[in-house]
Amino acid sequence: MKSNASFVIPVYNGEKYLPEAIRSCLAQSTMPDAIIVVDDASTDRSSEIIKDYARRYPDVIVPVFREANGGRSIARNSGIAKVATKYCLFLDADDLAEPNRVERQVSFMEHNPDVFASSSFVVYIDSKGRPFSRGKLDVLTREQYNAHMAKDEVIGFFTSATIVRTSVFLEERVLFREVFRQAQDMDLWTRISERHVILAQPEYLAQYRIHGDSVTMRKYRRSRLYYEYARDCMRRRRHGNPERTWEEFRAFWSRRPLHERIEGWRKTTAKKCFHNAGFAFAERRPFSFVTNLVSAVVLQPTYAVPRMVAKFRR
Repeated sequence: MKSNASFVIPVYNGEKYLPEAIRSCLAQSTMPDAIIVVDDASTDRSSEIIKDYARRYPDVIVPVFREANGGRSIARNSGIAKVATKYCLFLDADDLAEPNRVERQVSFMEHNPDVFASSSFVVYIDSKGRPFSRGKLDVLTREQYNAHMAKDEVIGFFTSATIVRTSVFLEERVLFREVFRQAQDMDLWTRISERHVILAQPEYLAQYRIHGDSVTMRKYRRSRLYYEYARDCMRRRRHGNPERTWEEFRAFWSRRPLHERIEGWRKTTAKKCFHNAGFAFAERRPFSFVTNLVSAVVLQPTYAVPRMVAKFRR
């Protein structure tokens, strides 16, 4: 049975996990029409892996090979350009789709015709595929969506658990923007939310891998700055002001009063320590887990403590 949905998987030097990601898409209870795998000029064996799967599954695997590395946004946009179905699902090359993901997410979108993008919940797994935590989202109703919009709050999604109506990309030309780097997905969801309703689907339909090579772990401070940039652009758009360029934002950010910069450092460091604690827990490094968790609690208890309580209650 055709699902009228396609996966887009961007990959750059992802030979370690890519086969497992592709296999998770091939093992769906309702098969996708296409699995579009975009190699962003990898220097490892990623392109060979893609070609091998394309030979074995020519009716579903759509290989795309970029000549120069352009970053994840450009790779995803290259994949989107190949989508010929009603729905587009995203999956990163180190993450996994649960076997019923296509079936459940397409059903959710068909039953909610006013929703144009949705993310499921996720199970966090470590480098060896062992689950260690779960990730939820809090925009489950239209009332919650409206409240977020009224307060100019970001609606965050797990990109590897997301489904989008392809018309947003191909007809409305709302695409990923590389200038936002690690926050390019957050920028996209905020711009779609300004045009259409977006909601979370309260089912665990993807596995999100946290490991030492993850961008979130390697470049956390930088990603937080891009996050602030995306949020600044969001607020300016919603209040009728032009977006700042990246250079203008960095100049604005550096001119903040000293106490604001210190406060920003405190909060960013607390969040980084909390994320590091989760990574250490997954990798079974108790000393690093405890030291990072204590640091997060000391630096920003209002952030760390509620999240600790929520995780222990799951």
